[in-house]
Amino acid sequence: MVASVAGMAGLLVGVIAGLNYLVNPFGIYSTHLFEPIVLHSRTEKMKLYRFAEPPPEVLVLGGSSSFSMPPAYITELTGRPAFNASLHGGVPEDYLAFLRYIISLRKVPKLLIVPLSVEMVRPNLPKGFEPHNPLEPYLQEKAGNPLEAVRWLLTLQQTVASLHLLTMEMGTRPSAHYRFDPDGRAHFRVSPASLDQIVDAYMATKEWGPDLFRFRALDPAQLSHFRDFLALAHRLDIKVIVYVPPLYPRAVAFYEKEANLLSLRADLLERLRAWQAEGLIAAVHDFTRLDSFGGNATEFHDLAHPTVEASRRMLDLMLGSRNGMRTGSPRPAS
Repeated sequence: MVASVAGMAGLLVGVIAGLNYLVNPFGIYSTHLFEPIVLHSRTEKMKLYRFAEPPPEVLVLGGSSSFSMPPAYITELTGRPAFNASLHGGVPEDYLAFLRYIISLRKVPKLLIVPLSVEMVRPNLPKGFEPHNPLEPYLQEKAGNPLEAVRWLLTLQQTVASLHLLTMEMGTRPSAHYRFDPDGRAHFRVSPASLDQIVDAYMATKEWGPDLFRFRALDPAQLSHFRDFLALAHRLDIKVIVYVPPLYPRAVAFYEKEANLLSLRADLLERLRAWQAEGLIAAVHDFTRLDSFGGNATEFHDLAHPTVEASRRMLDLMLGSRNGMRTGSPRPAS
């Protein structure tokens, strides 16, 4: 009787573990039968970087605003292999954790291109984008527990998510909002709405409404993580270029008039230039306004995500020979 119960319990555990491994609703495992039900950029970017060959010498970090930075174009400009490690909701603590992660792989780049915007260092940052955050151990400077992914196979949270995902797959499930190339560049799903309609929808949300920039001071915790990130890069002799990413022009005008964007951005730039003076940053670029890099208002997916065309314009300035930031052979003539 005891053996029978134990056998049934073992069978149930095996079924649950097998279900969660095959369905993989959180994108934790190597199976890819279904698109995960949650955002999983951290898991995917860590995996893509681990297998990137040749080892990247130029690395883009950031949040989703830098998803469209094209590594192939960086390679064209610099002659060096590049990778885009931007993460959904990426903030300075993620930069620090990802740098520690790639150090553990012994695949350290020579140049980091990093965005830092006011909203990345705001108080009360939203958390929990990915239920299983594989970068967490690297933020804590301790090795990850190899059994953690096994434990997740048996959690109620993941089992419920697996069943929910299968239910969605039997219906009509929309395509993923974005997908990644092997070099980390993202491709966004095309919306049928006009750009102005998309921007209006953004500004009507709580996250991107007028309250976004109504706080008074930048978050000291994220600023501390960013300085630790810069200091670690400096110790490894990695050059760091920092830029403030652009926002849709109508949104910039609104936030500057109705909130504290002007003063907050001035504070952020002052800190960045102070760190540049210390030798922790090679160059600082403020691309908030389109005229700073020759962009135009059509080169956005939405309020905060520039297109690959806008990203190329910014890269031309950051890596161009006029700024002394070219790291390889000259770009071939077209």
